[in-house]
Amino acid sequence: MTTPDVSAEVEAATQRVRELGEQVAEQARKNGLAWLEGYETVLKNMLDLEEQAAKGTGAEWATSLATTHANFVRSTSEVVLGAMRQQLGRRRVLRPALDDDGPGADAPGPSHVRVE
Repeated sequence: MTTPDVSAEVEAATQRVRELGEQVAEQARKNGLAWLEGYETVLKNMLDLEEQAAKGTGAEWATSLATTHANFVRSTSEVVLGAMRQQLGRRRVLRPALDDDGPGADAPGPSHVRVE
């Protein structure tokens, strides 16, 4: 009795799983970027409203406080959201490690994957 050679079938299934994983990761990246854009829009509108409401009071101190707060939030969120956007722009791809040299070969973690 001979054992059938299933290596081609296993390789095809592995390739399909890899492609599906890449599609899921790409869609997650797109969704993350869309969420960031939406969050930035909402944040901008809320800060503009805060400043307009403070100006409407006619109190100089309230206008100054609201403007200072809004500028602080804008500055800090620009840094944080920019870093998030940069991270979403990068793709982490896990590839099978076929040999012991190359990018990610000495990275910690399972020996059967390589981060590129």
